[in-house]
Order: sequence, then C-alpha cells, then structure tokens
Amino acid sequence: MQSWTRRLVVALLPLALTGVWGGIFLSQPTPAKAQAVCTPLRAVGGSGTRVRKRVSPAGTLVTSNNWNTDFAVPGGNAFRRYTVTVAPENDGQYSIHAYLKYGNDTADQFYNQDNVPLSRGRRLILSGQPRSGNQQPFQVNVSVGGTVALGNTYTVSVVGCR
Repeated sequence: MQSWTRRLVVALLPLALTGVWGGIFLSQPTPAKAQAVCTPLRAVGGSGTRVRKRVSPAGTLVTSNNWNTDFAVPGGNAFRRYTVTVAPENDGQYSIHAYLKYGNDTADQFYNQDNVPLSRGRRLILSGQPRSGNQQPFQVNVSVGGTVALGNTYTVSVVGCR
C-alpha cells in the first residue's frame, strides 16, 4: 500500500469507527420506525370484525334503515386512534358519518360527509382520536347510507391502534 493511501486510511479510520462515515466503511444498523399495533374491533351483535351491508331505504315509524354499525372497543385498551375502512362494491355517492361513543352518553363525531363519491374497489379510510386525558370510547359507530346509495353494497371494518 502506498504511503499516502495508508495515511488516508489511518486518518479516516476513527471517523469510520465512530459512525461518521460508517455507511462507507462499516455497516451500521438503522433504528426501525415504531409500527402501530392495531386490533380489529368486533361488530356489536355480529360474529366478526367485518360487516357487509346493502344500503336499505330510510326508516319509517315502524322500520329503520340499516345505515348504522357499531363496533365494540375491548376494555383495558388504550388506543391512540381508531381507523374505519369502508370498501364499496358499487360506484356511488354515500353519506358517511363516524363517531366515538363514550360511557357517559356522549359522542365525538370524527367524520361527517354527505355525497362522498366512492368507487368500487377503492377503500375510504377514516381516522379518529379519542379524547385527551386517556378517555376511551366503548364503541365506534359508522353510518354509511344515503338515498342515492340505495341498493349499493359495502363492507365496513374498524381497528383500534396503539
């Protein structure tokens, strides 16, 4: 090895060992980004975590529509956010509302839009955060419907993420 090359290596070696130039001389592991751990929530009155529905007409005094779906938040969990996924099977305009429901008969609406254009095969993803002070909801309510969407079919699911 030539003397100038040896001097360069000797001069740069401390930098490589301290990581300043570690990417060139030494492979340094990079810290992994923290991944959110998400738990699928079960549908209230259902047997799973995904609900498939066909939008029915608005209710009357005797009947009601099927636009609302509730998902139970398991106790003892401190989720930082709740994510709703709506997957339409038909193109159309939908009215979509989402709420976090609390045990004191209050609710926080985190999405409220009518005439939302959705396309078959394209999911709509909504996200809501619980109240500050570590207050957790007991349910997440999702309402998907609208008179223009009558007869359309969709699947809805909710996850709680830490």
